[in-house]
Amino acid sequence: MEEQKLPHVPTPPFYFAWHPARWQCVGGRWLPLLKTVRLDLGVGGVDKEGDHTLARLDDEKRGWHWLPWDIDGDPYIREWPCVGGSYHCTRWETPRQVGGMPVQPTVDEKGWHEFLARLVDRGIVPLPDQSVADLLVDNQRHRVEHVAAESHKPGVLPILEREQARLAEMRAAK
Repeated sequence: MEEQKLPHVPTPPFYFAWHPARWQCVGGRWLPLLKTVRLDLGVGGVDKEGDHTLARLDDEKRGWHWLPWDIDGDPYIREWPCVGGSYHCTRWETPRQVGGMPVQPTVDEKGWHEFLARLVDRGIVPLPDQSVADLLVDNQRHRVEHVAAESHKPGVLPILEREQARLAEMRAAK
């Protein structure tokens, strides 16, 4: 019996990377805002054989730090067979299909945030420098001011309230 394959388009494997200046405030905590480094053959410093040494070195020059797949014990990347190859996603995503068509995956946001918190708690990703936190709070304050100036328009008040709550959360986390 043939293995069931997802109807998804194949995607390359990837790494997560963190940067000292990229943070988000979630649930009153500063958590790293990771980027995804796709290992597309022949693109962005990945050679046609899949060697990603140059891509990693280029990122390191810019302050990025790649996280090994097994940084948390259980690898954060999953591979699913799909038509034409493999579909790669995080362990917090479950690919879905409806009627043979791919749809948005189910995402375990709580598990994702717990993973990010463990990276900080274990010292893998150090907490942001105070100047970074100050800058992020200041940027959010400007965002609130900008939205407040538009609050007379229909539908903007809920956005303003959400942005104000985010600012208060960020200030408390600082």
